Amino acid sequence: MSSSPDLVYAELECVVEETEQGLQVIAPAIGWWVGPPAVGTRVTSDDAVGILERLHRRFRLVLPRHVGGRVVDGVAGKRTRVAIAYGERLLTLDRSAALVTDDNDAAINTASSGRTIQILAPTAGVFYCRSGPDRPPFVTVGDAVVVGQPVGLLEVMKTFSQIVFSEEDGCREARVSEILVTDGQEVRAGQHLLTLEPGEA
Repeated sequence: MSSSPDLVYAELECVVEETEQGLQVIAPAIGWWVGPPAVGTRVTSDDAVGILERLHRRFRLVLPRHVGGRVVDGVAGKRTRVAIAYGERLLTLDRSAALVTDDNDAAINTASSGRTIQILAPTAGVFYCRSGPDRPPFVTVGDAVVVGQPVGLLEVMKTFSQIVFSEEDGCREARVSEILVTDGQEVRAGQHLLTLEPGEA
């Protein structure tokens, strides 16, 4: 693991257009799109939707604030690296499916007792449960978490970004019930990383 886990490249915000088919995520620049999220992945404005390689620089592609949904279509298909043009449609999001639960992937709210929240990898990369080799893990089983709290770290092309528990995950407070990946494990886009039980922290 790198000794500089806080290293972050500049961000580029994607353009989003609302259509009858869903939210269309548009490329903000020309380049190579690396690590696009797979169909079925839930993404929010806290997540990266891949890395843009352009002129020997890498940019973290992000969604505008308060935009999110489940990926229902994308130009990358199963490819992990694809050339894109400025203004090209990258993804189609179903905004109504922004939340993930174990109950047929239906949306949940803070009153939905007995259900669980899945934290998914926003893109392919390497998952770390701690910010450094000698640092404690972000969370362990049984820990309480609140909105804005990091639960892991994802490395994509030497770019590190925190995986944060967000309100879009279904509630503002929860407890960790399962951690399904290990420190330093390679994960695919949409892979189930942690399970949380909603409720009071």
